[in-house]
Amino acid sequence: MRFCLSFILLAVCTFKCHGDEHTHTLAPTAKVEAPIVFLDKSPRIVAYQLKRLDNARLLMVARETDDAKYAPVYSAILARPGMSPQFREEAAEALSELGNASVTSVLLDTFSSVEGDDRAVRRTQRELATRLLGQAAGKLAENTDVLLEATKSDDSFVRSVGFAALLTAGQASKAMERAAADDEATLSWLKSIELIPSQVTRSTLRDAVVHTLRESVSAEPKNAAIDALGFIDSDSTDTYQLVAPLVADPSLRRSAVKTLLKTDDKSLASEVSTSLLGELVSYAEKTPAADRTSADFTDAMQL
Repeated sequence: MRFCLSFILLAVCTFKCHGDEHTHTLAPTAKVEAPIVFLDKSPRIVAYQLKRLDNARLLMVARETDDAKYAPVYSAILARPGMSPQFREEAAEALSELGNASVTSVLLDTFSSVEGDDRAVRRTQRELATRLLGQAAGKLAENTDVLLEATKSDDSFVRSVGFAALLTAGQASKAMERAAADDEATLSWLKSIELIPSQVTRSTLRDAVVHTLRESVSAEPKNAAIDALGFIDSDSTDTYQLVAPLVADPSLRRSAVKTLLKTDDKSLASEVSTSLLGELVSYAEKTPAADRTSADFTDAMQL
């Protein structure tokens, strides 16, 4: 084996050129030099310089917490897709120190700065949300006003993060009061539940979610409530019995199926299951062959 590998390496490094045989040794890897970035230029020029760097080279740019000129470097690191958590942590803390602002404020301000394709943006924003919501409840509670303002953001994901942070901070009354303000707030609150780290906190919201599901007249809040129930472990039997009949409604079927797939098998009451099975078989029979490879159909058949 060693002989074979040696022979292959020799063959790769040896080639003929214009009839002469030359043996070449592999050149050592060139040392990557730290990029030169002029931080004393206008914000637009600084941003342009940093944007041209890949993640590895961006991390090579000098940065310190004793001068505000380094803030754009930390901001770029914090908002950059694919950045390791430890560097995001460092950047958030540095920006907090440089700007005399809370880490919560820094992270909320960063959501709008994330660039890339839709998938990269969503993934990076999720990572920022995880960092924000991973703070101690007391730290989040100190930023209650900031979080309430976040629930009014033009960005739907930021609104949900604001609600999730308020609930994690123990500010349920303020979160629920805000959630009842309008339909947009209600939707953002429902979508925040999957972001909440504590399953105990999620469970305290179950009654409110069920009430929204039962009282709403339009499909959008109903679907959001059904989705939310899929992230609440408590009372799974009741969830199963409540959601299973909704599979019959085409406008709710997708959310209902996904939530039921998350339900504990011990919750499957036989009478409800028999009715559900009949509905799923009927759905399968009515679905054209061309549509039977869709994710929604596959999920239904898995159920």
